[in-house]
Amino acid sequence: MTKTINWHYPRTDTTATILGLLESGSTHALTIFAKRRMGKTELLIEDIWPAAVKLGFEVRYASFWSNRSQPQKALLDAIGKKTQSIDEVKARIGLPGNYLETTASVRHPQSADDLDQLSAVFRTLLKSKKPILLMLDEIQTLASDNGEYDDFVAALRTILDVNKNRIKVIFTGSSQEGLMKMFKRQKAPLFNFSHQFELPQLGAAFVKHMTDAFQQASGRTLNPSASLRVFNRCHYVPAKFHDLLRSMLINGRVDIERAFEDHQFESGEIYQYQQVWEGLPILSQELLKMIARDGEGLYQSERLDELKSIMGVDELSTATVQNHVDRLRRASIIESLRRGQYTFAEAAFAEFVRGRASK
Repeated sequence: MTKTINWHYPRTDTTATILGLLESGSTHALTIFAKRRMGKTELLIEDIWPAAVKLGFEVRYASFWSNRSQPQKALLDAIGKKTQSIDEVKARIGLPGNYLETTASVRHPQSADDLDQLSAVFRTLLKSKKPILLMLDEIQTLASDNGEYDDFVAALRTILDVNKNRIKVIFTGSSQEGLMKMFKRQKAPLFNFSHQFELPQLGAAFVKHMTDAFQQASGRTLNPSASLRVFNRCHYVPAKFHDLLRSMLINGRVDIERAFEDHQFESGEIYQYQQVWEGLPILSQELLKMIARDGEGLYQSERLDELKSIMGVDELSTATVQNHVDRLRRASIIESLRRGQYTFAEAAFAEFVRGRASK
């Protein structure tokens, strides 16, 4: 008989804290922020959803990344169903530790029909006698500089405001800049609507759970100290650590540090970063090296002089630098948390760039 290995690491304390805040009325909306692949979706689906059902909530989940060309449709589809099956959602978006993120390049703004449908599906949903928990994954997908979804988001806020005693909301976001556009920009439809909850970083307990699961599946024991070091080198990204263990399981590996070095190349991550890097203009590369150092002062005269010296040019305007920075932001390579301060969207790519800067 085949034994079932539980690879999912339950975030029991985090789940209890979040649902406790919502159920007690301390707040009616929370936003969970963490970078991509840090386990936000897994927390929603594997932990919060079943716990909320036990508390009597009617739960609805929508991922705005599941239909990036028409993100408003993801919400309408989730709320428009009579019921939503957790097993159906799991089958659609992936397995624990490896939830899928789909993308599309062409975006379509909301229409008048979308706004009418939004009101209609909520009227139907509110006929339920149960309290309602909405879990809206990657909400920053609805943020844009041109406000293409502002009417839709404003209509959503009105519904949630009017029904805040019945409807509790958990938003998630992997872009700090995107969340600031959604919740901190004064003219944004969701301005100050939600309190941000920083997803706690996983540590030794997670690593032990995963290496115990590996031992159960393979009969092989991994070195605890080496496993912790590797999780650190994974930048504490649980999905990356899970991917590594899965690869080791398939290939019969037991030296986790050596396997990590090999897996970086076998997974294609380094190759992808190299492709991105080689596709960038030299000025963009040099700006990324500066951001990897400290992320500030890109437009100061000494920085401009440094860039001119590196590139061998006599003139370099702040407007040219700004254009390159804007392109990097649009490509989701960097983010701006405060005016003039930049950070990488992925810690692993920042490490890659630091490696280029040292050569």
